[in-house]
Amino acid sequence: AGSVVVVASVVVAADVAKGMLRVFARSAFARKVAEALEGFDGIMSAAAVSTPRNNLSVINVSADTDDVAHLRLLSDDSRRDISDRHVDSVVSVVNPFGIWLAGGAGSGKGHVLAWLKREGYISSQFAHLDVDHNRTYLPLWHDPSYIEADGNTRKLQAVELTQPEASKLNVWMMWRCVQWTKPFVFDSTFRGKEESLRLCERAKVEATKLADHARAFAPGCAREEMKVIIIFVETELEVARERVAVREKTQGRPVQPAFVTSSHMDARDTVRMAEH
Repeated sequence: AGSVVVVASVVVAADVAKGMLRVFARSAFARKVAEALEGFDGIMSAAAVSTPRNNLSVINVSADTDDVAHLRLLSDDSRRDISDRHVDSVVSVVNPFGIWLAGGAGSGKGHVLAWLKREGYISSQFAHLDVDHNRTYLPLWHDPSYIEADGNTRKLQAVELTQPEASKLNVWMMWRCVQWTKPFVFDSTFRGKEESLRLCERAKVEATKLADHARAFAPGCAREEMKVIIIFVETELEVARERVAVREKTQGRPVQPAFVTSSHMDARDTVRMAEH
């Protein structure tokens, strides 16, 4: 299927809780927590695990203790239904594309996407796969307990708790687009390094298999292989921080300051890996 390469780099001037991971800064403290919880059925997954890494210890806690799991996690059936509805209006084409927008929080990816559409570089008929929009599909995002007194701004915890499921929905939607030859834009930070690149490569491979199958079944089929494009949007960190602050006030969606920094660094690292 060929390798995935970065074809465009855009400079725009003008989790950190993942899943059930809990990170503690002191190994001794993590050991104490592990020891205290050991032996309680349903508290720790298998056994308390404390793995030192960069002076951090990670305890993997079972979802059995997650009292808001029903608000922030979806079943596979729900993911499938939501994905189908999200991409349903997009027309299948014979020459699909998959664009990954890469860049840290506040880098200007939305501005670049709007420009690409306005200038006619991409058709307006595509599925926009956006983690932030996916949060709106989750009950927790609308739960009054996670909304500030102004009735609009989400608490930071709402962002943290919805991140894993919203990200997972993006992947489910992407596979629907690949299966049905629908063009899509995967709007994310692209900070996952090997994981992000592996997803691009897998999408390319699967799309190629489907195209080969279609041509074998119907020799005259005009279906083309999916084009995979990565557009890296980069801006100065201070500009990104200012944009994130403005967005919190106008859209009610806060972002952890540490995430703004780390997402910029990690997105840049992922793109460098793709280029080499």
